[in-house]
Amino acid sequence: MGEVIRLAAPVAASTQRGCNVDDNARTGFRLFYRSMKNAAWYRDVAKKAVMFHLILEVAHEQRTVVFGGKRVQLSRGQLVCSAKSLGQECGISEDQARRALEFFKAEGAISCVGARGKGGYTVVSLLNFDAYQRGLSQIFSAEYGADSEAAPALGLEAGSQSGGADLPAEQHAEDYISKNIKTDLKDSSSQLAVATFDQQSEQPIADEPVTADPLPDEPTVAEPKPRVIPGAAIQTPNGKAWGTAEDLTTAQWMFKRVQVIAPTALEPNWAQWANVIRLMRELDQRSHRDICELYDWVSRDAFWCTNVLSPQKLRQQWTPLTVRRNAPSHRPVSGQHTDLTQSMTADELNRRMQEGF
Repeated sequence: MGEVIRLAAPVAASTQRGCNVDDNARTGFRLFYRSMKNAAWYRDVAKKAVMFHLILEVAHEQRTVVFGGKRVQLSRGQLVCSAKSLGQECGISEDQARRALEFFKAEGAISCVGARGKGGYTVVSLLNFDAYQRGLSQIFSAEYGADSEAAPALGLEAGSQSGGADLPAEQHAEDYISKNIKTDLKDSSSQLAVATFDQQSEQPIADEPVTADPLPDEPTVAEPKPRVIPGAAIQTPNGKAWGTAEDLTTAQWMFKRVQVIAPTALEPNWAQWANVIRLMRELDQRSHRDICELYDWVSRDAFWCTNVLSPQKLRQQWTPLTVRRNAPSHRPVSGQHTDLTQSMTADELNRRMQEGF
């Protein structure tokens, strides 16, 4: 009989499981908040792709880029694109990208400044970029003592003033992640060694009452001091939301108008209301007079008075409200107010007023 030759079984190539955290950390990261899942656009694939792309790709400091053969100066929180290029980056059509930009612009999340003609482009500003990404500085400030001040207001003219104030904290991101990885690995190795030793030395013993060994005195950790914002008349303890005396006065005036519409309305979070008023001034370039005049009209409009019961809603709906206000057929009669207690419950009124916080 012929000789039987046995072939060795093929050896599968080794695979690396998990991900390379160190390499990923070098590309940087941005903060994403779980509250985005409650946004109306979250279930819209195209809008969600555009918003995520903007958050990840906007500049974190002033820089100059080349787009379509033209040099474009960007400030912190800005991105240059076209509807076509944005659609290609997000994996959606050009029309979907254009509609998404229009949607977020109407919602007050972005502003757009475009250059028309051949090789035209659009500079998109993510209006709340600093407000949400400020958390990066707070994380790394506590660990490294890095600068945690917010960058100045966004805008094409703010290039010379924007120095990327959060940059020192962002530069520590890689060190911060690496440190935590090493700590986790060290703790895991120690726990594994202890568990192995216990299994090897385990012997049957008689039941004995278990008494806890007294723990050594541990030094008490001082609670972090509240962050004080210069010029703030009211603020939250961590300084994320704050406003000046004028911002607070405007918020209080607005709530008085809300009480005319909804007498059972609960007192709002004044720091949050004043903070939105401040953002409208600094980022949207609205004066206190502009804010009061528009809400005075809103409070006397039969439709909008039931839908805009907070500064956040006023800011989100600013553009459609302004268009509606300027239409002659929709100007309410002077002194006319709608009493919502005749058509809505107190719980529904308070829910509408607190919407957005």
